[in-house]
Amino acid sequence: MIGKRAAALAVGLGISGLVLAGGPTAMAGSADGNGAFREPLYQQSGHPTGTDCPPTDSTATQKGFAIFNTPGRPGEMEKFEGEVMLFRAAAGTMYDVWLQKSSNTCGSGGYMTTLTTNDQGIGTAHLVIAERAARGGNYWVRLKETGNDSGTQYATPSVTLN
Repeated sequence: MIGKRAAALAVGLGISGLVLAGGPTAMAGSADGNGAFREPLYQQSGHPTGTDCPPTDSTATQKGFAIFNTPGRPGEMEKFEGEVMLFRAAAGTMYDVWLQKSSNTCGSGGYMTTLTTNDQGIGTAHLVIAERAARGGNYWVRLKETGNDSGTQYATPSVTLN
């Protein structure tokens, strides 16, 4: 008969083995648009000045990520909270961070904050849309070099938030 300690150790080792072996892991976010989503951030080459369309080229090297989080019950988005992390970028550079929402004309952007990279080209920013101002739809994050419309831009793919 196996003791309680031995049984607990066996279960713990089994779970550790699944994680180490790349077994099943929980994913945040849901198909209905609630929860947290992590999307890659790509540098946009040849991005036309003034274009607010979501990126279509995801073959570029990933330069960071954005987390989209919509707390609340499905279909009842209470607010939006997010994080952006940019890496492998130019050191000491400022970027305007926009949360873009899809519409029939490709998008309407809401300026959120400024992100400044450190001497290693890494920067982070926190994004918040207060309760009652957040609305469901398709969104993506875009970073534009501050004061330079033809400068470097980064963007995530579009995600559905409810």
